[in-house]
Amino acid sequence: MQTLDTVIIRGNNNFGLVRLITASLVIFNHSSALFPKGYHMPETGYLRLWVFFFLSGLFITSSYGNSKTQVSFIIMRMSRLWPALIVCTLLTVFVMGPLVTSLSLNEYFTSEVTWKYLVSNSIIFNIKYYLPGVFTTNYFKDVVNNPLWTIPMELKCYGIVFGLGFLGLFKSKVTMLTGYMVMIIYLFNTKMNFWEITSGSITLYMLFFAGSICYFFRKYIYIDYRIALCLIFLLTLTHFATIHQIVSMLILQFALIYTTLVLGASRIFKKVKLPGDYSYGVYIYGFIVQQTIAHYLPDISPLVSIVYTMPVVIILGGLSWHLIENPALKFGKKLARMNGDERSRWRKSLLSRS
Repeated sequence: MQTLDTVIIRGNNNFGLVRLITASLVIFNHSSALFPKGYHMPETGYLRLWVFFFLSGLFITSSYGNSKTQVSFIIMRMSRLWPALIVCTLLTVFVMGPLVTSLSLNEYFTSEVTWKYLVSNSIIFNIKYYLPGVFTTNYFKDVVNNPLWTIPMELKCYGIVFGLGFLGLFKSKVTMLTGYMVMIIYLFNTKMNFWEITSGSITLYMLFFAGSICYFFRKYIYIDYRIALCLIFLLTLTHFATIHQIVSMLILQFALIYTTLVLGASRIFKKVKLPGDYSYGVYIYGFIVQQTIAHYLPDISPLVSIVYTMPVVIILGGLSWHLIENPALKFGKKLARMNGDERSRWRKSLLSRS
């Protein structure tokens, strides 16, 4: 029986496929909200975000542990998150926006809303969701790229990892367990209902912490599909029992987390060879493509919208990976390997050329 310690080694898993499926589920989930006619997809919104944040906690913690310095960690995180998002924002503002806006191009480009969207979404702080005259007649009107609300949260999680590391607390199992328990205690004392809890920000931070905890205890976590089946069976029983909603949510968390690990380590998933990690591109372009399709074809059903959306989004995700993300990561790795003096010389070289 293999442990998580061996599973998370590159080549021993296919969590890239798990992330791609999860990103695709985002599109499935949004289809019902954007296309009201016809059969609606089952609500899975919070579950796919749970998977994203859990895997993020697992691999960001691994990244920090494998980074030579905190500077190299920051470089790698910046090269992963920013370049693709900046390009997506530029394409949104300068290509998609002018094509679908109800305003004249002069009105569109002279509006300060346009430039606030460009700047705010490029630097990730205070994400904007509106562009002037864009998607004003859609069923889900005005919103350009709703999923971006999770990106600042992801950035905050990076900050938590960096901050704990800077204070020398990050490698402590007690620190991460304490943080997770504090959030559970907070939820036990909250007046939120089950839906508010499961879809709330605090729960996503919990999932990130859970991923970190799994990394710290990776040598003791055995990956076995039979354990996953037992957890799923236990989860099923909670529907027939009267238990506290937080307990029910925790059982759901554990079942989803463990099932995610089992799937990522499974032979079937490992046999699927992906040409790259398209999940981030699929995530950041999916909603824009759906809204654009809804702008031109407002009366199609959610199922038909998915048929139209997925090929376009997979192509955009592939282009984003091969042209932006992968080159940025390679450059980030090269920069992260440099020591302080080498980076200083590299900066001076760039300045002298300009």
